[in-house]
Amino acid sequence: MSLLNIEIDLSAALARLTGQPAALVRRAGILAAKRAAEQYADDVHDYIRAGHSYTPGPPRAGQTIEQGLGWHAQGEGAVVFAQTPHSVYVEYDTRPHLIRPKPGRKALRWFPGGTGGAMIRREVHHPGTTAQPFFFADLPARQGRMLDAAREAVAEVLGAAS
Repeated sequence: MSLLNIEIDLSAALARLTGQPAALVRRAGILAAKRAAEQYADDVHDYIRAGHSYTPGPPRAGQTIEQGLGWHAQGEGAVVFAQTPHSVYVEYDTRPHLIRPKPGRKALRWFPGGTGGAMIRREVHHPGTTAQPFFFADLPARQGRMLDAAREAVAEVLGAAS
């Protein structure tokens, strides 16, 4: 389940291409959405690598946010997603909260970095976190690059048809 996503559907905008066969416009729209999605996902990865957001820690048992970032075609559009469970907590802030074991468990157990051993507690008072946006950050610039990628894809399809 994706916790953060952006859906890209350019079919309405491309329908304005007058005088072009419908199948050609559809093919151009699908390619444009895929290229725009790929551009957005690349921009998110670049933003994280450049240090503009959180600093990724060492990989643990679960996926890192970068591993959970991607995109896929969906109908005549595409979806860009961050599917790791903690993505939403990094993108937005969290309030202080109590963490308790899952039902049927007596304690929490985790392995803090550098200690070499496990920490075991009945509950943990988490202080909360401040937002470290990475997915929706720098959105206006990313939208511009997405549109450029989409325009190039449309020109490529229409140019090949000429």
